[in-house]
Amino acid sequence: GRLDAQNVTLKEMIQLAWELGNNDEFLAGLPKSAESAHWDVSGKAVSGDAANGQDIDADTLRLMLRGLLAERFGLKVHFEERPVTAYTMTATSQTKLQKADPQYRTNCKAGAGPTPIVNRQITCQNTNMTQLASILQNMAGGYVRAPVKDATGIEGSWDFSFSFSGVNLLPGAIFDPNTTGRPSDPNGSLTLPEALQNQLGLKLTLEKRP
Repeated sequence: GRLDAQNVTLKEMIQLAWELGNNDEFLAGLPKSAESAHWDVSGKAVSGDAANGQDIDADTLRLMLRGLLAERFGLKVHFEERPVTAYTMTATSQTKLQKADPQYRTNCKAGAGPTPIVNRQITCQNTNMTQLASILQNMAGGYVRAPVKDATGIEGSWDFSFSFSGVNLLPGAIFDPNTTGRPSDPNGSLTLPEALQNQLGLKLTLEKRP
């Protein structure tokens, strides 16, 4: 039921609270001190299971941190439309999808991958490409920071699954989207863009758009 952080910057806390990763495109208007001053922060839940010492999930933790930043730092936040680097999903000539049975409900779920290093798997049933593009931001954290645009031109609904490595298992525990298309790393890790292209024949490319 507590949040404890040592020697962190305001910028790091904001990136954690809003799941921004290290992408500065999603932050504007921060003072220089947000990156230079370091803080020790301790917060305690005031209600619910967390107040009773029960475990809390990451989403609840982030909401707690947002409230703490507003209260202790006077942080005010708003959202506005700006051009950022985002993924567009296209189809290659070797698309690997299985036609769905329309009697089944559309569903995508995340689970454990086939190996300790390729440790994440997303399985979708009766799902179209626009729906796949929309779920990647929520189900592939660390890789996708903005909504994915569907430009595959593939119609209809499909059954498919793909497996990839969590960002923390990549060399250096960092994902650089500009390295898309590189050979697999010696430790056997597989990035999300590599997995989509190798396993489904779908390609993620970067472009600037609002």
